[in-house]
Amino acid sequence: MIHEIEILTKGCWLNVGSYFYIILTIQYDKILHILISTIHKKTAILSIHFEENRM
Repeated sequence: MIHEIEILTKGCWLNVGSYFYIILTIQYDKILHILISTIHKKTAILSIHFEENRM
């Protein structure tokens, strides 16, 4: 089962005036990877993906 939380936000990355979004993939309370990319939009997307293993 995958739980996705999507939050609209905006901010500056390294104070260069560009907006950013962060994508985190978390499995078993561990961060598999963090992808940080800079975008040139007014809003940024913070997406957090939770994955559960059900047997």
